[in-house]
Amino acid sequence: MMLKEPFTHAYNVIDALIQQGFQCYFVGGAVRDLLSGKQVGDIDLATDATPGEMQLIFERTVPIGIEHGTILVLDGEHSFEITTFRTEGMYDDFRHPSHVEFVRDIIEDLSRRDFTINAIAMDRNGELIDPFEGKKDLDNKIIQTVGNAMERFTEDPLRMLRGIRFSSQLGFDIDTYTLDAIKGLNPLLGKVSVERVSVELIKMFQGQSVKNGLSYLNNSNLWLALPVFMESETLIHDVQQKVNRPINSAGTIFAFLHLLQSNFSLKMWAKSYKLSNSIKREASLQIELYNLYIKDGLSSYVLYETKAVHLHPLLSLIELIEGRTYDFNEIQQQYYSLPIKSRDELMITGKDLIDWFPGAKRGKWVGDYMDRIENSILQNQLSNNKEDIRKQVKIWSKQESN
Repeated sequence: MMLKEPFTHAYNVIDALIQQGFQCYFVGGAVRDLLSGKQVGDIDLATDATPGEMQLIFERTVPIGIEHGTILVLDGEHSFEITTFRTEGMYDDFRHPSHVEFVRDIIEDLSRRDFTINAIAMDRNGELIDPFEGKKDLDNKIIQTVGNAMERFTEDPLRMLRGIRFSSQLGFDIDTYTLDAIKGLNPLLGKVSVERVSVELIKMFQGQSVKNGLSYLNNSNLWLALPVFMESETLIHDVQQKVNRPINSAGTIFAFLHLLQSNFSLKMWAKSYKLSNSIKREASLQIELYNLYIKDGLSSYVLYETKAVHLHPLLSLIELIEGRTYDFNEIQQQYYSLPIKSRDELMITGKDLIDWFPGAKRGKWVGDYMDRIENSILQNQLSNNKEDIRKQVKIWSKQESN
């Protein structure tokens, strides 16, 4: 197989290892995606050279996981994670192996991986090393573990959720024995840190075949080991009914989950999954905008508060909760037709108001007038012209005095 970019970017690194008598292969998601006809992301490499040997060969390296055999090699404008072939000891904490042992055999290394579709190596000429028939499973759209599923999931229970995430991303079926193992071992997912669970759950919701993933999440009963989901017998079913397409934004995912069953607060979701501050802010804003929409529809005021950058997430949230779709281009055009897009575009400031009423003390009235001016302009009841605004404010003031 003749390889193209981005694989060819790694040739310098691969050739340097081969010239020193070592093996080096492409591994992981890049190989899987190439064979599936999908866009290839980051390139990962595996070699029989130890981290120390690699550091002697390459001038620019970063020891990002040297205790597990992984270093980052910098080559010009490109960088590659390279991991030494290894076998692993018992996973005493359900996350990390008790020890790793570097080996010289690529098949030994592939045998420790989670699923057959991820246990394929490829050399620089495109020749595959596929001892567990991962290519066959890719062709048949099947997800199954390397070796005994019970052992793989006991080593690292997160692999159960990863399998469901892959079914969501790839649209593959999960092998019967693999699914049975998930059903039998699903309580072990509770042993895994919620940060790792959160990453996989978000990726599952973002998958192109998310309905497939949600179906397996429900049918395997793995949801019973997920924070918050486990507290409601109906939540997973409600989610399955509502979600028909990928939810690309993590903020939208958790805003949706809160709005779907509002007795579970956003704060509860954020704490349960240890969400980052950026995801919490994004979800909170989307909930606020959705509540404005419930009150006023897609009015000029709601679009003004939403801003262009949040239009798509809001429309996605509306579709998820209500099943109602809007034409994005049409709504975007409505937004860009607004007379103002932010308060900064107003032709007056609070200082102007104070100048127009020299006898009045500064206070809440300034902000109230600014709000009223802003809203009147948005409703096309007032033009954004300084003199017109001054006249209107004087009229309001006179009316209030009477």
